[in-house]
Amino acid sequence: MNINDLARPGMIFAVLSVGATRTFANKTLGEIGMGRHGTVTSLRQQAMEALHKSTTMLDVASSLLKQGNREEAKRLQEEARAKRSESIWLMAKANTIEMTSRHQRHYRASTSPH
Repeated sequence: MNINDLARPGMIFAVLSVGATRTFANKTLGEIGMGRHGTVTSLRQQAMEALHKSTTMLDVASSLLKQGNREEAKRLQEEARAKRSESIWLMAKANTIEMTSRHQRHYRASTSPH
């Protein structure tokens, strides 16, 4: 089975990239508009989880430094930095989706007949 076998008429096949993870989502046109809020909320939740993991990693790295394990502490600090960057990227993506949605609603409201 290939990716074209999954698409059906009337469906949009979206590939959502989150960090290094790729997930696939089939959504009808009606579900896309309704799902933006859920997508933004989910992205923000993932960003907060990544930030929490980053903070935990930095705490562990600090403990490792106190124990004299500099190599492992440095590795963990770099991993925490990457996780923090992931958090920033996810939050920026959520903000972009939210702002795009607001602009589209504003445009539709300003162009509709009164």
